[in-house]
Amino acid sequence: QNKKRELLRRRHIALQFSYDGTEFTGFAENLRRGYDDSVEKTLFAAMEKACLLVEVPPERKNGMLVVNEIRQSDKLDGMMTMAAVGNNDDNDKDEQIVTTNKDNGKQTTILNESKRKEEGGPKSSKKPKNYLKARTASQYSRCGRTDRGVHANGQLVALYLKSAFPLAARNVGEPSTTTSMKVGEEGMTGNNGSSVASSSQPDDFLQEESLPNNSLDGLDCLVPLKKRAKKGKGNGNSNNDDDSTAPLQRKTITEYDYPRILNNILPPSIRILGWCPVSPEFSARFSCSKRTYRYFFPRRNLQLAAMAEGLQYMMGRHDFRNFCKMNCEQVINFERTLVSGRVASPQESYSVEMGQSWPTMEQNDDMLASIASPHDMCHVEIVGNAFLWHQVRCIVSVLFNIGRQLEAPTIVQQLLDVKANPAKPSYEMASESGLVLHDCAFRHLTLGRTVRNLWGATKALERRWELHAVAAERASDALESVKSHTEVRWTDLADFVEQIARDRMRKEKKRARSAHPLPAGDNDGEEMERIGRALDDLAPETAMVSWASAIRVVRDVLGVHPYMPNGSGQGAMGKNSESSLHVPFMERSKGTTYEEKVKSILSLACGTKRKERYEENIVKKRKTEEEDKAFYDHMLRQGGSSV
Repeated sequence: QNKKRELLRRRHIALQFSYDGTEFTGFAENLRRGYDDSVEKTLFAAMEKACLLVEVPPERKNGMLVVNEIRQSDKLDGMMTMAAVGNNDDNDKDEQIVTTNKDNGKQTTILNESKRKEEGGPKSSKKPKNYLKARTASQYSRCGRTDRGVHANGQLVALYLKSAFPLAARNVGEPSTTTSMKVGEEGMTGNNGSSVASSSQPDDFLQEESLPNNSLDGLDCLVPLKKRAKKGKGNGNSNNDDDSTAPLQRKTITEYDYPRILNNILPPSIRILGWCPVSPEFSARFSCSKRTYRYFFPRRNLQLAAMAEGLQYMMGRHDFRNFCKMNCEQVINFERTLVSGRVASPQESYSVEMGQSWPTMEQNDDMLASIASPHDMCHVEIVGNAFLWHQVRCIVSVLFNIGRQLEAPTIVQQLLDVKANPAKPSYEMASESGLVLHDCAFRHLTLGRTVRNLWGATKALERRWELHAVAAERASDALESVKSHTEVRWTDLADFVEQIARDRMRKEKKRARSAHPLPAGDNDGEEMERIGRALDDLAPETAMVSWASAIRVVRDVLGVHPYMPNGSGQGAMGKNSESSLHVPFMERSKGTTYEEKVKSILSLACGTKRKERYEENIVKKRKTEEEDKAFYDHMLRQGGSSV
């Protein structure tokens, strides 16, 4: 059969995007899970639907792809082609990668695989799609791997995607005087009325460096003329046609607007913001020079200045094994460098940097933000070269304990001293809901953006903000309504306060007995007398008291607030009661040390899979400091520009 043929070009590009991680199982695709609804899986599904993914033979990173027909082509700097039998609308056929021999023209099939499109039928019978093969072929890399529920504003990935410029496109130039012009001459008119040019020099194909670096600038080039098929006579192409001798038409082509194409397919929770071509060795992970995380939280009763002091102790290069989840099968070096940080509220901001001894405070002169409120939205910003697993959430959890004045800022110094404290104390990391990968910085990367795409992305982000802002205002209105329009009996409030005090004293006594077996003095009576006097001083003249006044009484007498500690997850609702006691970090039980974990992995009692992963990632891939430095210096020089 006569089949339509098309040569596809791939370009190595970087994509920057934003996503709300609430509805996803995480950013990275997890193939070992039965259910996976990751951002990566959604992203690759959109790329496949847009036909932007191009598979090439493994022997060639940038080889051409011949769609729909096996044919010979040795003039396009390639011996390897991929052929798919069928037409563009028939995705159920098989794809074949074939090798063309220059000498005898014979073709040898080296790979035969089924198309990924599944047969029709009930949805329940379909197997989940696996995009691992497509991701491998695209040489995909990601900058940051965020967990379930974590969000991003400046995430970046790099991969090879299909280009709008055919691989057979040529530079516009004078027609060749030595090449036989089988069809047409300069000035011919094609079937669609466009200008047709004869073939230029055989090796005058468009090179990567001559392609536009954005979706706005067009490029004049010569592309193979597409013939209209006559009714009942196929599509007008013969089996002997070759793009190197086919008639060419002059055409102005602009590169695909990748962000806009993908945003038309992706859910509103994922928005592609910009793109640019990058060098072949560019890696979204290893070419990144800085990563910025932000953690958002309400002020509540936190002391922001104390939190900033604790953050200042972390600046510079330290061993953060007590501020992360140790993955000993993949990581051997837990030293990381934090460059700068900030603890900000509407009223003030505390900045910290490497080489600085004390946080720098900046006051906000806006009168509207001059009065602090427990409901003020604040954030911690941390900038570093790279981060360990759960490092930011562990750092924020420790800072929250400092802000509540349960720990001194110097606890950071103690946790960073891994010689004195080689094992991590037991503490919960902060919830994922407030964490955002705010920005990923590259030394040699200039992303391109279009007005049309950013306009649509801004509308989607404004809609997202509106939904959350309205929900927050509804909750605020409900709180104010309860505080203003409800009353409780004073005797009921006094019983509530006394019961919390008794429960707290009972827990303190139990903890004291476990720490000091000798009997301790009984101060219960004195404490209850103190609470009784405090309640008498605050007692109203009437039998009833407003709920807002009742909340203030509990706060003043017991120091207890009607909200969860900052950074607590939904699962902590039952764990943190009003009578909960804080156990100092240095008095808590400790986990296993790194050396103990490695010893366990290498022991006979451990499974062979963990041992194999450790040997593969740690033993075989270990490099010297000089090799690591040379590698990262080289990768940091990679990049690209949309200009």
